[in-house]
Parts: sequence; C-alpha cells; structure tokens
Amino acid sequence: MKEIRIAMLMLIISIATIFPVLAQNQPTLAISDFEIQTDNPKNKYLGKGFAEIIGFELGKSRNIRLVDREKRNVALQEMEFALSGVAEEANQLTVGKLLAVQYLVYGSITDMGDTLLFSLKMLDVETSQVVWNDQLIESPSKYSYIGAYFARSLLSYLKVPVAEVPQVVAKQKPAETAAAVVALSEGIAALDAGNKEEARAKLRAAQKLDPESGVINLFLARVASLSAKFKVAPERYMSYWNPAYLGGINSDSLVLYGAYGWHTWGTYDSNNKQTIATTSDANWGVGEERGGASMAYYVPLSAVLGIGADAIAVNWKDSVVQWTGAPSNVYAQAGNQRSYYYGGILSIGMSVSPNISIGAAFQGARLNRSYYILSQTNNAYIDDPQTAFGGTLAAVVKTRSGNLSWDILGSWTSEVQYWFDTSVNTMKSY
Repeated sequence: MKEIRIAMLMLIISIATIFPVLAQNQPTLAISDFEIQTDNPKNKYLGKGFAEIIGFELGKSRNIRLVDREKRNVALQEMEFALSGVAEEANQLTVGKLLAVQYLVYGSITDMGDTLLFSLKMLDVETSQVVWNDQLIESPSKYSYIGAYFARSLLSYLKVPVAEVPQVVAKQKPAETAAAVVALSEGIAALDAGNKEEARAKLRAAQKLDPESGVINLFLARVASLSAKFKVAPERYMSYWNPAYLGGINSDSLVLYGAYGWHTWGTYDSNNKQTIATTSDANWGVGEERGGASMAYYVPLSAVLGIGADAIAVNWKDSVVQWTGAPSNVYAQAGNQRSYYYGGILSIGMSVSPNISIGAAFQGARLNRSYYILSQTNNAYIDDPQTAFGGTLAAVVKTRSGNLSWDILGSWTSEVQYWFDTSVNTMKSY
C-alpha cells in the first residue's frame, strides 16, 4: 500500500503543486466503541451510539482528521481483528496501531439507573500513554450535550479551535429522549452486523423521535447509500467518485471495481444466440455486451484538499441484426462493432466551506475500435482507433447537520460515438 501511495503521489504531484498547502499536521483520531456496563438489555448498544455522537461533534472541527466508523471497521476487518473486541480496554493500543492514528479515544459507560457515568480516556498511540481523561454523569436523554461536552474537552486538550462545536447547555432539547439514543445505538449495531433492513427500521424510529438530529440523519443517509445490491457501473470517462468528495476525505482509499452486462430482457435471437432489443416493428434489433474494470486511489493532502487517480479498462460489443422474415425470431447480422478502451483520470477536490466542496477531473484514453457493415465490408473488420480526452466539474452541497443536500457533476468527452442508420445500412458518428 505504501508503494502504491508513493507512485500515485509522483503521478499527480504536478496537479497538487498549483494549490496552496492547507491545514498541515492535523492530529489524527479514532474513537472506539465504549464499553457498556448495564443490566438493562435495551442499553446494551449505547457504547456504539455515544461513540458516534461524540465523533459527530468532533467531525465539525476542520482542524483534526477523524477516522469514521465505516473506514475503521473495514480496516480492522482487513486485519482480521474481531469487531466485538473493539471496546475492550486491553485492545486499545492494538486498535490504534492498526488504524495508524495518533490518538485513540475509548472508555466506559456505567448504567446508574436514570443517569449514565461516562469515563473516557485518550491514548497516545506512539507513546502508549493515556494523555487525556474526563468523566460526566448525565441523563442519556441529553445526548447532544454529552456529545458537545466531550468534543470540546478533547479539542481543548489538542489545542485546536472549539468554536465549531456549540456549547450545548446542560438541558435536553424538546425532541431528545432516551428512546432516541437507544434506537440510534441499535441501528448502528445492526449496521455493523450487516443487517441493513433492521438498521433502517431502527434509525427511522430514532428519526421520528428526534427529526433534527444530525447524527441520526447521517446514519440514515449511509444506510440509503448501501441499499443498492449492486453498484451501477460508471461511464468509462468518469471517475468512480464525484471528485468534489475528495475535499473531505481523511484517509487514503484504494477502490477496485468491475462490471459486466448484457441484455437479459427482450427478444431472443435464435440464430445469433443472443437477447436483443428490437424496433417497434421488430425488423431490426441490437445486442450489447459491456465489461470493464477500474482501480482508483485517493489521497488527502490536508483537511480540505484531496487528489486521486483512476486507471480504467473497458470493452464492449454491439451487434446489429435484421429480421430474415423466417419464423421463430431468426435474425441475420447486418453490422457489428467491438471496442477496447484504456484510460486514466486525475482528480482533485477542495472543501471551500463546511457545507460546500468543489472538484475537477481530467481524462485521457486510447480507444481501439473496429467494425464491419455487412452490405459494405462483408465480414471484414475495419480498424478505427482514436485518442479521446475529457473533463469533469463537480460540486457537493451539505446541510448544516452534515447531510448530503446536492451532489452534481457535469462531464464532457471528445470521444466520437456511432449509431447505426437502418435507412441506409451504415454507421454514423455524432
């Protein structure tokens, strides 16, 4: 992974140098789930919920880099570390080293009936010393105050501005109830277990109790983004990520993805053994196959600036057929094209405010296309190679609570596209 990062940085350093270096050397933090000591089964997951509530408040600061829950879990699972052991005090140094962070926040929650005793600590991973600790006894219904209290305490120790984290008075908001934080905690536990439907139900229940909670809405948005069983394959000249998101990343990411598709619904062409989409009169049809694989690597340069690079390989085939007039859907080949696309994308994103990020990308590729038109070339393929370039401009807008509001991008490419004109039996460019 280190070698990959060095290679990618060398590849895209020419882009990075045109931007000022911003917010260097922010401390890196991760938060473990807190141990919960309780006899009440409803409270068994509060350690997860309150860890995320405090993390949500810390995330409002632009002066630290916080490893979010999803990346934390993925990193630990890749190292075959059991997530069930994350909260245990004896494992904290190991967790911190696996996550490659400077500081790890951990601790315990003791159920005292109507109130909870929070005993939290922060470990300096390099020195193995506990460098911060704090305690609070409070009602679980005052979860916003609890989150802001510990966030301010941690940021004060780290000597970073705390203005971004509001000083919540020790009084619960009208919408806050203990049931809301219990439902949130149960939803997070279900999400950790991979049960998205249960997580969605629990988080929706929490949202009904406190519709203005930023952390509840954040996790609901995450569940929504995981709802699709399969990811949709991106256009070959567009990055896997909207480049504007690079302005808010806090750790390196390596993404590998691939897709293969063909027509699974339509008319079966028994002669060419393929499923085709036909014209309304069924005289013409087209069969398509698409396959591709990509690798992307994204690197944060600061708390507000990130860069990335994608390598892409795609191939596709288009088969144009015409009905022979025979029964049983017998079609004959009228034309065919096959293309192989090899390209790369360089991306950059910047967060210009807590709510707005912008991004841009540049694409370049070599396209090896060959085709035949039966009435003109018989079955002989004609080579038609081309070099294509493109670009992307993008923006992301978030609400004050950190939820996604708008995600928009526009792309262009110089790649020449073709369509088959059945009136003259030839391919035309556009």
